[in-house]
Amino acid sequence: MPKNYIVVHDFNKIGSAVMEFTDKNIDALNRLFGQCMAIAESPVQVVRLGGPNALEVYSEYSPFTFVTSEQELLNMCITGNVPGESMA
Repeated sequence: MPKNYIVVHDFNKIGSAVMEFTDKNIDALNRLFGQCMAIAESPVQVVRLGGPNALEVYSEYSPFTFVTSEQELLNMCITGNVPGESMA
């Protein structure tokens, strides 16, 4: 089954948070993606990726911290506290 992802990335860090969705829960993905896009502020970037090898293709967002809670992902977008190592 094809996989889809929401990736939350801080431009000042190496690494991202990612939440996985399947085609069965695409409505939840669309809702959460819209919410994250509406509340995230720079330097936080919210990206939607899809496809069987999406995480390998878009390796610039790695390493990935997998998140299973929608609230946790939303909190990252609100606070800007995204996992990753500072590039400074």
